[in-house]
Amino acid sequence: MNTAGGRAEVDGGIVWGTGSYRAGRSWEDDDVHQPISDHFLSKYRSLLDAEDEAFDELEHACEEGDRTQFDKDMVDWQSALQHKLVFLQNAGIEVSLPVPG
Repeated sequence: MNTAGGRAEVDGGIVWGTGSYRAGRSWEDDDVHQPISDHFLSKYRSLLDAEDEAFDELEHACEEGDRTQFDKDMVDWQSALQHKLVFLQNAGIEVSLPVPG
């Protein structure tokens, strides 16, 4: 993980905080709306688990060739992903993906 100028590159994506870490400042001085606490991590873990479960269902429907179930599971997976991204955004963490090219 490479961190510089308030960003961290992770698996080709970039995770942005609303604040940035500068020499002589602590992480508490950043503008992240919500502290990274045990409660935050527990909630985020539950959102990750929900997304993982929804994706597993989507994958299963794809393998079975069940188009109706696949379409339903796609909506469920997108919803779980959206909940995770909104949670991060509300915590002051912006997630963006690199543009292929």
